[in-house]
Amino acid sequence: DHYWGKEMSETRSITYNLYGIKEPINTLSCIVAIVYVLYNYEKNKILKNLIILNLVFAIIAHSTYNDIAIKLDGLSLALPILAICYYYKWYKELFVLCLFFLFCLKIEREGLVMIVGLIIIFYNKKNDIINKNNFKKGCILCIISFILRLLDEAYPDYWWFYLHSVWHILMTIGLVMIIDSIKW
Repeated sequence: DHYWGKEMSETRSITYNLYGIKEPINTLSCIVAIVYVLYNYEKNKILKNLIILNLVFAIIAHSTYNDIAIKLDGLSLALPILAICYYYKWYKELFVLCLFFLFCLKIEREGLVMIVGLIIIFYNKKNDIINKNNFKKGCILCIISFILRLLDEAYPDYWWFYLHSVWHILMTIGLVMIIDSIKW
């Protein structure tokens, strides 16, 4: 048993390790999310490429439990946030996020930097929102997907809901909606 699989509800699923793929439903959900990004690829391509990169690492991580891919899956959630803060010269926020990032590395929860970083970005870019309706919808989807991921980790015996795979798809849709509703 790999340490990562102990937190994932799909390890209790009938699909677990089907055809040698550790988590086929989570793997498939990442592929679906990539297709969604590519379907909505016409603008903000750099940020969307970062989402695709994270999803590729997630595909490898969920399908193989490769330790390097697992680490890259977590890091690829946090590094784009740090890069955006650096690009916009939000140095105070970047400093705080870097300290938080070191803490998150220690507890192996790099994705928390993404959540805190998104809040910082939303606050700093609040005057650059060009489609408030889509921005709000994207935020709601991200919040719902975050809650679903927490529920999946808290209640892994309820594997039949595949909440982690729903996280992949809803978070991706939400992020794409947010990215496309902000002037960068």
